[in-house]
Amino acid sequence: MDRIVCGVWEIHLQRRLLAKPDLMLQKATEEALASEAVERSAQEIRKSSSLRLARNPVPVHHEEASSNEGSSSEDDDVHQTKRERRKFQQKSKGQPECAGCGGNHSRAKCRFRNAICRCPSGTMIGQTDSPTRRKLNVTVLIEGAPCDMEIDTGSALSIVSWSTIKRLVPRVSKRQLDSHHVHLRDYQGNDIPVVGVGRFRIAFKDFSGLLQLVVVE
Repeated sequence: MDRIVCGVWEIHLQRRLLAKPDLMLQKATEEALASEAVERSAQEIRKSSSLRLARNPVPVHHEEASSNEGSSSEDDDVHQTKRERRKFQQKSKGQPECAGCGGNHSRAKCRFRNAICRCPSGTMIGQTDSPTRRKLNVTVLIEGAPCDMEIDTGSALSIVSWSTIKRLVPRVSKRQLDSHHVHLRDYQGNDIPVVGVGRFRIAFKDFSGLLQLVVVE
């Protein structure tokens, strides 16, 4: 009897038969025939349902917004998403942002790269004048006198005011400065008067040598 039960292909029927302690051949045959009949009926029902659905497809309920206000709200969301996507794509293209004025150009092409800001902080226009921007100052020696200077890595010129250079080097006069071809402007486009250009001995860490300074009023 165990061999007959193990030969049953339907696993659920097989387990059900093995669970019966006093299984007889007639009982096993009846169980097998009943299970086969149930499976055959289930297949016919599934086949009949598939054919009926193919002939008469079930309508799908579809609703459209009848309120213009709701439609407008959805349109606004779509437009907002598109704008944010375009903004992200522009940033991902590596659009340069000037570290000086914040414009859409490289630092080297900034028109204010070599200008001096007239704001109370006295920073160079070569750097964005923002309270959140971290300023880097170093102390250098100009003709042996200490001077705190703000570093601007993008500037091609070293600029110092006439009052500062006169305080550090009292013996210097404006006539000792060389003529200049430097044209500086502030943020408002106003010209910044340049006194001249001079070479001064600069010392910083291990460096010591003559460097050119642009002296402005």
